[in-house]
Amino acid sequence: MLAILLLLLCVCAGYVVIQFCFCRLFWFDYLASPNGKIPFPLWFVVVPASFCVGIIVVGWVMYVGAYIFRNADDPMFFGCIGGLAVSAAIIALYALTKPRFITLKNLINDFIVTFRYNIWLYIFFAPVCALIIWLMIYTFFIKGGVYHMGYTVFSDFSVHTALIRSFSLGQNFPTQFPHFPDGTIRYHFMYQFFIGCLEYLGIDMVIGFNAVSILLLIGTLMLLYVLAVIITNRRAVGMLTVLFFLFRSSFSGIRYLIEPLPTTFMELINRIIKPDAFLDYTPNEGWGLWNLNVYTNQRHLALGINIALIGVLIMLPLFYAPRCRLFFSREAWLPESWRRAVGLGLLAGGLAYFHGSALIALMAMLAVLGLFSLHKLEYAITAAIAYVLARVETNFFAAGVELARPSFQWGFIAEDKSLQGVWAYILALTGITLICCVFGLLMNLKKFAVYFVMFAMPFIITFTVSLTTDITVNHKFLMISIAMLNIFAAYCVVELIKPSDTSKRDTLSVITGLFIIFFITITGVVDTFTIGSLNGEMKSAVITQNSDLQTWIKDNTEPDDLFFSYWHGAHDVFFAGRMEFFGWPYYAWSGGYDTYGREKIFNDIINEDDPDTLLKMLKENNISYILIDSDFLTTSNFTAANVQLMRDTFSIVYEDEARNIAILKTKDITAGGNISTTP
Repeated sequence: MLAILLLLLCVCAGYVVIQFCFCRLFWFDYLASPNGKIPFPLWFVVVPASFCVGIIVVGWVMYVGAYIFRNADDPMFFGCIGGLAVSAAIIALYALTKPRFITLKNLINDFIVTFRYNIWLYIFFAPVCALIIWLMIYTFFIKGGVYHMGYTVFSDFSVHTALIRSFSLGQNFPTQFPHFPDGTIRYHFMYQFFIGCLEYLGIDMVIGFNAVSILLLIGTLMLLYVLAVIITNRRAVGMLTVLFFLFRSSFSGIRYLIEPLPTTFMELINRIIKPDAFLDYTPNEGWGLWNLNVYTNQRHLALGINIALIGVLIMLPLFYAPRCRLFFSREAWLPESWRRAVGLGLLAGGLAYFHGSALIALMAMLAVLGLFSLHKLEYAITAAIAYVLARVETNFFAAGVELARPSFQWGFIAEDKSLQGVWAYILALTGITLICCVFGLLMNLKKFAVYFVMFAMPFIITFTVSLTTDITVNHKFLMISIAMLNIFAAYCVVELIKPSDTSKRDTLSVITGLFIIFFITITGVVDTFTIGSLNGEMKSAVITQNSDLQTWIKDNTEPDDLFFSYWHGAHDVFFAGRMEFFGWPYYAWSGGYDTYGREKIFNDIINEDDPDTLLKMLKENNISYILIDSDFLTTSNFTAANVQLMRDTFSIVYEDEARNIAILKTKDITAGGNISTTP
């Protein structure tokens, strides 16, 4: 199948790019290992890094190809086939040069040789992988010809699925936001475009979306484990870092378990395994804003974190180099590798429309790392190229629009903006994690100080800078930061349970360490059971896979036809690859679109009582069809809608009386009531 071939080519093409630009990413020759071996399986880096880099590179190749042929009958054909061909050509050309390769045979040998050494790691990752697979499939699946989007994800999936289908079934070139088409796209859409390419090549949207999301999130955990082991040289720290990533720290979990105090042990267990809503003790926490649910409904975030981790790993050799002449020498400033600097700049810039927040987090972290590394100009070159490329993309996709409008905004979403109030909010939100991070830092201050400041940069951005209309989206910066700061909390716990100096080990320290693990993870455990409680077949938004309405829209309308209807989220119109004049407003509002201006136009249209004026407004806004359904008729916002005038003025081209749906055709109509005939 071509879709599977595309995924394999992504891995291979990403591997070639890394070998050409960042070959030391696979060597780790700067690590001082006591036994002379790399302290983690090599494939933990090679496979996820190659896959992620490949998605960025091949994704852009396919998009550029499709855009060039945007006026063709089927631009996706040229994009997808071009992506496959270019990827294959890159791989073949590189293979013919016979450079130093880490071949599949090398990886298999590494796995076999180190298997016994890493047996506990594989045992640990087995249930981790099972959890990730369950999360993705349980929240988005197809059964009996019906798409099921879980209760905790369907809101964000209204955006994701609309974007995916606008490519796989539509022709969204130049690209617009399906819920608010205005000639621009301000939402990072490239991940959804990649999934759309997979569906175009033969894999159903559900399978493609789930498979890629599973691989990316597992890859995130692998790379996070690797980074933790590199920094601390403790494999147990890597495993705990992964555990703390999966199950967040907060005082909310303890509060939930003890307020009120359970009267029996079974009542306590039931509170853990049968919650009926996300914990909601801090602002917006009830949205599932801080737990694993974020990675199920914002599936492109895992790719962003992966690239951020890869970027840090790429530049680590410059930090690990001898730093005796850190500022006053040629090697302190002059580039060691132009390929690395330019390659990372292009990779980071390419991330902008896959996940913009991850790009900002990566640049902030590299700014700190660069101060304490040799060859500082490499960091400057990387940042300059990433910035220029991101600006070029912004000007291309959203000409004249300033997507990131940095402004100082203290306190994030804390209700009390005083210094004391913000610190109280941070403590309530993060629990004992930050306390343990500080203790872990102090245990090895000289080694950890730079890493700590570097990983804290996205945290600082969260509480001081607003980049969008909705500052709540800053939560992604905080999650990226905490994921990496967890390394020091894990180090603190490991040093209590199994200290480097075994003479300091005692029973009280072990018990304390185990209690810390419990207090850090209990909130996340409750959250995970909540995801299970709030999703599944009986608690999901449903869309029929190939409903009569979808089929009619796909067969009888053009890919660029625009629908006018009620503020839909997930709907047949979007699943058919078409767009709505005014979809659910929150998505567009949070992206900086003028939703209030469009709402006024919307209200003018539904309340108009003159057919010629109505027709004029519809033509001015390029609206081809009006879709009237039960929501349109019964929602209180639209009780004044002049539906009868619409029915009298335009011909009904589709009607489903059982579902109370009618589609009216508005294009190809002339003023004065000359109504086009039903096709």
